[in-house]
Amino acid sequence: MKRRAGGERRGVLLISPPWRLFNWPSLSVGVLKAHLTSSGIPCDGLHLHFDVAVRLGIERYQAIAAGWPPPSRVA
Repeated sequence: MKRRAGGERRGVLLISPPWRLFNWPSLSVGVLKAHLTSSGIPCDGLHLHFDVAVRLGIERYQAIAAGWPPPSRVA
């Protein structure tokens, strides 16, 4: 991203929030980033689901992302 006078960043940050399935990257973030970049607009993508999955553990993250609690635990 470009910096303005005083060190301030200028551009767009695209964020993919957690709780999407871990092995399904955000297509929309990638497509929008490519379009903005080709239009001369600086941008970055942040995929939070990867960071959260690593911190929680892949199995636990996938269980939550797939729908928690599982139907058998719903009263």
